[in-house]
Amino acid sequence: IYALHHAADEAPGALPILLERLSSVHLPSDLKVQVTVIGDPVPLSSETEHSLLRITGEALFNTVSHSNAFHAHVRLLYHPDRIVLTISDDGDGDPAQLRKMLRVTASTNLAGAHRGLANMRARAEEMGGSMSIRRAQLGGIMLRFQIPLPIATDGRTQR
Repeated sequence: IYALHHAADEAPGALPILLERLSSVHLPSDLKVQVTVIGDPVPLSSETEHSLLRITGEALFNTVSHSNAFHAHVRLLYHPDRIVLTISDDGDGDPAQLRKMLRVTASTNLAGAHRGLANMRARAEEMGGSMSIRRAQLGGIMLRFQIPLPIATDGRTQR
């Protein structure tokens, strides 16, 4: 993710390009990933782009590792007041089971194991946002991250 981010030369609005690159790096060839960007990309801080890339990378890793999926869809929507990032798949995951696992990992020290969902939620919350887990229209899991604009980090407001 670091190499992808710096390969984009820190260009404003580079997140859609970075997501497209991420979707084709280090994933098995039998997982087909589609990236859709809706709205006008806005420049974001490198910290924010990095967090959104890490969230997406973790979600795609989980899709490959746990869901028996063949298709994944990364969707980035730019609204005037927020960014919505969704990662969906056609796998066999159960949203209710994932929500339960998230509650357990949030309240139990598992020595780093099964922390992916909790880490993604923590990243979203650090940007003032939220994460939800739903059934995807593709049939598997949809992780939805809603991040308000402008994004607050360390008490300062930035995009």
